[in-house]
Amino acid sequence: MTKRPTVVELTRVAVESSLRDGRGAFVHRLGLFTSFDKVQAWARKRFQTASDDGDGLVYYRADEIVLDYAGRVCRSRIYERDGSIRGETSGGVERPWGGRDSAACKFRPGDIVGLVPNDVYRIGVVLAQPVPPEEARRLGEMVTRGDDVYLVGLVNQDTPLDPDRYDHEHMAEGELFDPPPDVPEELRSALRQRCLGSKDFPPWPGVPGVR
Repeated sequence: MTKRPTVVELTRVAVESSLRDGRGAFVHRLGLFTSFDKVQAWARKRFQTASDDGDGLVYYRADEIVLDYAGRVCRSRIYERDGSIRGETSGGVERPWGGRDSAACKFRPGDIVGLVPNDVYRIGVVLAQPVPPEEARRLGEMVTRGDDVYLVGLVNQDTPLDPDRYDHEHMAEGELFDPPPDVPEELRSALRQRCLGSKDFPPWPGVPGVR
C-alpha cells in the first residue's frame, strides 16, 4: 500500500504562571515541516533563543498529518521547552499493540496531574493506566497503539458540587505533567470524592487517596 504524503505541524502550548484549574492556554501554530527531522533541526535553533524561562507550563507538540485526509494524525511528538523529546503518541493505526506494564508507567492511579485538553489547563487525577499486557493479549486485535493513554478524571466545572457528575480525558504520558505545588485542598478533595469515589469510577483497590 502506498503511503499517503504527510506534513508535520508544530504548535507551542503555554500556560502562564500561577497554574490553576481552568486557566486558558495559549496555543500557537509555529509552522509546517516535511518531517520530524526538519522539526528537530529547526527546534534546536529556536528553543535555544526562546524566552521560555517563566514559571508557567510550556511545551511543543508536533503532529504528523496525512494530506488530503481530513483530521488524520498519524503520530505526535511532545517536546520540552528546551527541545528535548518528552514523549510520542500514535494515531492508533498500529495493531495489535502489546500493552504497557504498570512498572513502565510514570503515573499511578490516584496521582494528581496537570494537562491541557482543549486549550485549557486542567488539574486532574489518574484513574487508570494504559492497557496492561495481560489485557492486551486477551483483547488481541482490538488493542492499538492509540490505547497507550491514561484515563484522567476531572471535576466538572459546570456542576462542581454534584458527586455524580464528572469529566474525563484520555491522555498520553507525554501530555501529563506534575501538578503545581499549591493545588487547593478543596480541589484535591473534590477529585478524591467526585472522581475516585463516584459511582462511575469506584475507588481503586490499594489507592489510599489522591496524592
